[in-house]
Amino acid sequence: MTGPGDASADGPAADQPALELDDVTVRYGDRTVLDEVSLSVRRGEFLALIGPNGAGKTTLLRTANGLVTPDAGTVRLNGTDGSRLSVRERARRVATVPQETSVGFDFPVRDLVAMGRTAHRSRFSRADESDRAAVRRALDRTDTAAFADRPVGSLSGGERQRVVLARALAQAAPLLLLDEPTASLDINHQVRVLGLVRGLVHGAGDEEGSGPTATAGRTVVAAIHDLDLAARFCDRVALLADGHIRAMGPPETVFDPGQLERAYGVGTIVTENAATGSPVVTAVPETGDAAVPGADIPEGAERVAGADATDGSDRQPLAKSDDD
Repeated sequence: MTGPGDASADGPAADQPALELDDVTVRYGDRTVLDEVSLSVRRGEFLALIGPNGAGKTTLLRTANGLVTPDAGTVRLNGTDGSRLSVRERARRVATVPQETSVGFDFPVRDLVAMGRTAHRSRFSRADESDRAAVRRALDRTDTAAFADRPVGSLSGGERQRVVLARALAQAAPLLLLDEPTASLDINHQVRVLGLVRGLVHGAGDEEGSGPTATAGRTVVAAIHDLDLAARFCDRVALLADGHIRAMGPPETVFDPGQLERAYGVGTIVTENAATGSPVVTAVPETGDAAVPGADIPEGAERVAGADATDGSDRQPLAKSDDD
């Protein structure tokens, strides 16, 4: 179902980027969180937002979906100024999975997922078979069908995170924004969820109902702290630090040791995953920070000049949780 505010894949906005930020600035009091940030995300692309704590990743996502109004600059969704869209029109264009997935009421899981279909119905209309089918597919895809009748409050944090993702899938918006989608998941579901999301981008297309993505893959922007997962699943990476995008491109170009050190404040070594071929980033403590002197750097690894390597047991990936 489409409405007056929808951009059809066959319409005049078909060649527009799915998401554009043009010189966007966001301030919280006297603190500038995003400083003249410009970003363009192509249709059918999976972009990872990476960066240290407080870099502005969550604020960028909240600005993109309209929850935060920028102090300056413009956000465009498929070519349309986001400030001109109604709440319903925006919900048809962008779905969000927030970092905090607590729910105010103890709804059954199936009912919570069905809320994703609200933007596709008139105010007093009831769900039809296409809505129910979209909900079933979303539950199946996120491996949550087994507890569809349980109250949300009975779920673990990881289960609840997958349910909120299912609601976003049922929403069938062409742009999906994810804030730390794997933060509460075990290793199995981390890989399955990001594989699912990548499939929404590069698979056969959207099966979650009719709408602007019926013949094209979705676009996904995700804040991801685990650099190895970002490298493995995402097409491009945007590195944020101090309110600016410091680098943007394929993971193998952005994951430059010097670039990462300037952003994160820690030396790194970058190697290649033998199974996937994607970059693997390992943080290297400074001398005296629990380092084990004398360990060899893996053959072929890139290393920040002056950083001291450690024994493999002490290496910590750059994967931390944060509030932004």
